[in-house]
Amino acid sequence: MKDLIRKFNVCIERNKDHQAYSDFKEGVNKGLDIAKYTFEDNLEKLSLSDLDDDPDEKNKRLGE
Repeated sequence: MKDLIRKFNVCIERNKDHQAYSDFKEGVNKGLDIAKYTFEDNLEKLSLSDLDDDPDEKNKRLGE
């Protein structure tokens, strides 16, 4: 799980515009930062061992 989080963070950093010069690009960078900081919390809700569970039950848990 920690390896997945590290890979996700590396991917986010690679996709950020480090020389953003417009409000739009700054907004994109801010959104990527939010995704980076909330990924670990959301990953805990998603258990890969529950892949055989009922899809409705999984959606209910993810919506919590």
